[in-house]
Amino acid sequence: MTGCEVDLAYREDRLVALYDVLNSGRADHAYYRRLSASLSGRVLEVGCGTGAAITFMARAGLELYGLDPAAGMLSVARHRDGGDLVSWHEGTIEHFGEDGPFEMIFMTGHAFQCLLQDNEITSFLKCCARLLSESGILTFETRNPALRPWERWVPEVSEVEVTSPTGERVKVWHDLVEVDDDKVTFIQHHAFQTSGDVIRSASTLRFLDLDALLRFGEAAGLRLSWVHGDFEGKTFEKGDRELILGFKR
Repeated sequence: MTGCEVDLAYREDRLVALYDVLNSGRADHAYYRRLSASLSGRVLEVGCGTGAAITFMARAGLELYGLDPAAGMLSVARHRDGGDLVSWHEGTIEHFGEDGPFEMIFMTGHAFQCLLQDNEITSFLKCCARLLSESGILTFETRNPALRPWERWVPEVSEVEVTSPTGERVKVWHDLVEVDDDKVTFIQHHAFQTSGDVIRSASTLRFLDLDALLRFGEAAGLRLSWVHGDFEGKTFEKGDRELILGFKR
């Protein structure tokens, strides 16, 4: 990612420990692994978080890199199974120390939506274009704004109860705060039932439609290879929940 501020959800130790619990069984990891199956060479995940996706790709013939601005998330990544097979880097793609080329650069977990400003998106895409090999692919997903998913980010719909890695029960729910054009701000609440602590993490995400995404890609010198509507690889239709894009130089 670029120089955006890291949300509390990715900095506070107890919230970092909950990340994989709240995001288990993810079809996106399998999708990006399938894309890497025919590759040999270097693969970079931008915004790798706890490293679940990039370590899922570990196999002979791939040189794996994980990049994230959140030190707490990378600490989890380094200690997970397969973490020793990945070269971990703290920071943003603008200051990434490797020169490439990369056969695949990907971003998952809807991390692309954390890029809020036009210049952040442009910088991200141009950096990726620079790092890609001649045949390399850049791929990422974003939620389809036409479905207005933020309308479900309210307590009566979003509340779940999970068990933390330490065995403590935690209630988690969202409160929608504001919709400002294509930017949506919400608060995620985490109520720890043993300690009684409630930790609130505010986040803002940007929702771009397909036309806007294509304009940004073209401006960065990238050409579209595909748009999928789900993690099984179906061709995108306007009622699909996901916009999953693949670009080449």
